[in-house]
Amino acid sequence: MALIWTGTHPYRDHANDRTIEPGEEIPEDCADRIAASHARSVEEREADDADGDELAEAEAAETGFSEDDWLAGDYDERAEAVEDGRVDEFLDAIEDCETSENVIEAVEARRDELAEE
Repeated sequence: MALIWTGTHPYRDHANDRTIEPGEEIPEDCADRIAASHARSVEEREADDADGDELAEAEAAETGFSEDDWLAGDYDERAEAVEDGRVDEFLDAIEDCETSENVIEAVEARRDELAEE
């Protein structure tokens, strides 16, 4: 198994003077340290799976939606963004990653509004 950096931005490993790109395998010499301090941005995978995940990361970057960035905001602000229609193109992704029932309800209500239009 390999540890893959899944963060939305490159990881700057200052201790070893290198950058680890999203979807890239984390070198063994620093994998435990990075995984301990950034558990949400590290996944354990078969090394062969990394290529497909790099494509998924590239597609996410192309759409402009980042789960980590989305969830970093206050849930009231996230619900408001959904209600105002500012994130209509990301409703599926939001529903898949969302942790707040209020925001999930806002997604459902927004879909109902869009269906009526």
